[in-house]
Amino acid sequence: MEEIENKNILTIKEFSLRTGLSVKAIRKLIIDHKLVFIKTTQKFYIDYAKSMEILWNR
Repeated sequence: MEEIENKNILTIKEFSLRTGLSVKAIRKLIIDHKLVFIKTTQKFYIDYAKSMEILWNR
C-alpha cells in the first residue's frame, strides 16, 4: 500500500483503494469526464492530484 501512496498516476483499482470510491463510481466519473485520465489500449490511468482537485472544487 505504501507504493500506491507515493504514486500520482493510478489505475482505476488503485484510485479506488486510495479514495474509497467504488470501481463502478470511478468508471462513471471517467465516462462523464470528471477525472483527469489517460487511456492506453485497454487501461485507464488517473492523475490523482488533479482529479481530486477537480472533485473537491465542484
